[in-house]
Amino acid sequence: TTVCADGDVNTQYVRYYSVDNAGNSEAIKTSNLIKIDRQKPATSWDGNHNTWQNFDANIHLTCDDFSGSGCSTTMYRLDTDPTSAISYGEWQTYDINILITQDGNWAIDFNSTDAVGNVGDINTFYVLIDKTPPTTTDNHSDGWHTTDQTIILICNEGSGSFTSSESISTYATLYNGGYKRIAQRKFIDGLVINKLYFMLKKVGSPVGDINFVIRKVSDDSIIQKEVWGNASDLNTDASWEYVSFSNPVWIDEEVRLSVEFNGGDSSNYVKVAIDGNRLSNEQESTYYNSWNDNADYDVLYKIDYSYPASFCSTTYYRIDSGSWQTGTSISITTDGNHQVDYYSTDNAGNSESTKTIWVALDKTPPSTTDDAPSGWQTSDVTVTLTPSDATSGVDTTYYRIDSGSWTTGTSILLDTDGNHQVDYYSTDVAGNTENTHTTWVAVDETPPSVGSTNLIGFLIYGSYIKGTGDINATISDETSGVDTATCEYTTDGGTNWYSASYSNGYCVKTGLTIADGVSYTFNLRGKDIATNLGTGTASSTYTGDLTAPSTSDDYTSYKTWVTSLPTITLSCSDSGAGCKTTQYRVDTDASSGISMGAWQTGTTISFSSDGNYAIDYNSSDNLDNVESTTTKLYILIDTTAPTTTSSGYTNSSWTNTAVTVSLSCDDSQAGVETSGCNTTQYRIDMAGDDTANFGSWQTYSGSFTLSADGNYAIDFNSSDIAGNKETAKREYILIDTIKPFTLAKDFNNYGGVWSKFAQNLVFECSDTNPDGNTVSGCSTIEYAVDTDPTSGTSFGAWQTFDGNVLFADDGNYAIQFKSKDVAGNVEDVNILYVLVDTTPPTAYPKNFSDDATISSRYLIFDVNDAFAGVEDINVLIDGVPSSDFN
Repeated sequence: TTVCADGDVNTQYVRYYSVDNAGNSEAIKTSNLIKIDRQKPATSWDGNHNTWQNFDANIHLTCDDFSGSGCSTTMYRLDTDPTSAISYGEWQTYDINILITQDGNWAIDFNSTDAVGNVGDINTFYVLIDKTPPTTTDNHSDGWHTTDQTIILICNEGSGSFTSSESISTYATLYNGGYKRIAQRKFIDGLVINKLYFMLKKVGSPVGDINFVIRKVSDDSIIQKEVWGNASDLNTDASWEYVSFSNPVWIDEEVRLSVEFNGGDSSNYVKVAIDGNRLSNEQESTYYNSWNDNADYDVLYKIDYSYPASFCSTTYYRIDSGSWQTGTSISITTDGNHQVDYYSTDNAGNSESTKTIWVALDKTPPSTTDDAPSGWQTSDVTVTLTPSDATSGVDTTYYRIDSGSWTTGTSILLDTDGNHQVDYYSTDVAGNTENTHTTWVAVDETPPSVGSTNLIGFLIYGSYIKGTGDINATISDETSGVDTATCEYTTDGGTNWYSASYSNGYCVKTGLTIADGVSYTFNLRGKDIATNLGTGTASSTYTGDLTAPSTSDDYTSYKTWVTSLPTITLSCSDSGAGCKTTQYRVDTDASSGISMGAWQTGTTISFSSDGNYAIDYNSSDNLDNVESTTTKLYILIDTTAPTTTSSGYTNSSWTNTAVTVSLSCDDSQAGVETSGCNTTQYRIDMAGDDTANFGSWQTYSGSFTLSADGNYAIDFNSSDIAGNKETAKREYILIDTIKPFTLAKDFNNYGGVWSKFAQNLVFECSDTNPDGNTVSGCSTIEYAVDTDPTSGTSFGAWQTFDGNVLFADDGNYAIQFKSKDVAGNVEDVNILYVLVDTTPPTAYPKNFSDDATISSRYLIFDVNDAFAGVEDINVLIDGVPSSDFN
């Protein structure tokens, strides 16, 4: 039941039938055409195998089944790692082409399957694409160099990085006295290591350089080394630290990536992180006295590298535009700034653009000269250093003064005294250092020290001077010494200098005499041996003053009488040293004579009394120049008004005659000269009564008369020549020429009528003026009484009436009376008779008797009255008037 067909590729038909156990045989059948294909299809490509190209790879795959069942599917997978390592991606069905455009070393696997499922063998081809020109780097450092330079050119065509691990298990400890190195062994397969990283931290305060080193395992020689820095700069927490190698090289061998520290101690150290997951192909190495490659841990590290692509083919270079040469090591041995051009090509045919570096080589030190002067210098010296360098040029010139600190510069200022040692040298840009040169510069620019000018023997006040004296000043010089023949002096502040002498450290000039009005500024000077001129401190400026001051007064009324007590102020004026003292003396004789009092110091002269005075005064200044005495006469003081007196009347007293008024002015004072009377004036109230009606003021020129009755007021005063004016006086002139008259009052017995009563006689005086002018008024009333009560008269003495005259006694009296006014007018005598009879008459019956027997009688009365007489007799009989009396 199984038919096997022979051959890898065949086409057959199978005829078949079956027979059963009864022997029946079916009809023969013929199968469909059987196609047998046991041969694998083959797949070809049209790319460059394992050959670098500098263009995109457009790969076409072609399946061939060799007349078999025919190709069914072609599959391929691509390498995803552009490096020499292989990391395939997923299988893909081929369609039209495979396009690879990225630079790299790409592996590609492909095969085909035919229609019957025969799977072709997997083909592996390498597509090497490098469209990027190589990059050539150099190890040249910019700047000038002082030794022969070998420039290494390194052609690179790729870069990458690798980290061993970041899992810290523990730390290795590095310090002086313990492990000083720890490294990781690693095979570097044709790479250039640009950066190397380790994870570090510090404990305590370690100090010392940390080095990152790549060493050969074969002989422990150093391939690359860089100083990371000082351990003191590490953090206390672990962190990645790295170095960039300044001259990276291509490495294709097993190396030790090492961190090395030879500082610190057991308390202050560096810790390096390590990981317990050891890599199968790497190995930690520790170093105590020798490397130990059997450690169980890996050091944590990272590298940044560059790697070749198609690999560099050829590197070309030329020096100073010369012919192109091949090679990667260029030797520069001659001074100059050399232009080095270079480029590389790779195996893919890429050529990089030409690069240019300049290699500056200067192995010859610079040369420096100076222009230092010889001999002593009396001013600041600037020494100019002139460096020259034909190649790299001068970089820095150094100098020092008197073994002090080195300073850079080409201009050296020597501004202090001394013989200075100046050392100098220069370096060029390349770093060549010239041998030190020494020159000497002697500087004495400090003049001699001349002190302040001393003035001896002069009389000085303020800025003024007089007399004869000397001047001197100290002089010294610490450097070159004093030239004693050069002392000079000046009296005018330096306009003119004259020879002085030197003595015991002083410049001296003696016997200088001051002139009046000349300005003096004294100073001395001298030179040192180096000819520096030193000038002393000048004296103050003085002016010669031999002139006495001048004194004036402010009085302007000499020979003129003044009416107030003057105060004379003396003013001293001195254009030189200034007034010191002013003195005066005053005439003590107030009359026209002169008798000077004692000298007094002061500038204010006061007067206390009237008179004619003289004064003397003068002043002296602060240099004792004394002024001649000034005498001033005729200080005429009259502060007292004159006195005016009147005559010809008695003030406020009545007169009964006309009044001739005379006024007299008096301005004299005992023992004192006065100005004398000048003018007397008056005015008169002409009203004549008690009202005031003054006329105008009149100048008195002589006596005048008032004759009309009245009460006149007169004002008058006088002025003296000095101008003192008397306060006006007011007096009263009272004129009354009219006699008063007297009236008897309370008297009822005028005309000689007897009064039976005592008479109380009252007089009243009246004094009037018919014109209405004021009169003097009654002064007194006088009376004289008849002392004879009979009809005869015999007047007694005149008496002053004092209120009444009482006549109580019977009698026939005569009374004389008159009045007198205040002015003295006397009334003519008046006579009045006063008849007083207070005694009744007496009647006596002459024939009366008591004889009752007489029945009828005639009564005869004897009636008697001594003064008035009997006027009537009345008889009453039994109380009834009797008409029978006759």
